[in-house]
Amino acid sequence: MEKKETLARLEELFRMPEVISGFPSQEAGLSWANRVAPLLRFNPQYHEPFLHYLQIVSLNVSNYTAAPAFRNMLNQVEMAIEELKHDLASTPEAKVSGGTANESHPSVFKLEPNIYGIGVNLPALWKRMKSWFTKKKP
Repeated sequence: MEKKETLARLEELFRMPEVISGFPSQEAGLSWANRVAPLLRFNPQYHEPFLHYLQIVSLNVSNYTAAPAFRNMLNQVEMAIEELKHDLASTPEAKVSGGTANESHPSVFKLEPNIYGIGVNLPALWKRMKSWFTKKKP
């Protein structure tokens, strides 16, 4: 599924009136979540937590447990929508400019939701180290 199509489907499901006002039954809410979950497969950072909270919501738990889990599910969907919007907005610029310097030298450090907010791009680090060592040799 293309990013535009995924974005459109996620926005459609996210803006359903029942999402704000509440679903008439647990089954209706689970049906909604079952339609959303496959759309989040493009990024495991959204898909896996969504499935975790879906398991909690699908159990016979109190509203004090289900409501926060559902809010977390909605947060995952909203973040996925924003990522898709960002990706689609940045795609035409990369095509017009013919690529940027960052594409030839990807950043080694990433500021994303990882461990303490900082991650390491191991393939980029490996390429830099490899090129550094090959330049040093005669």
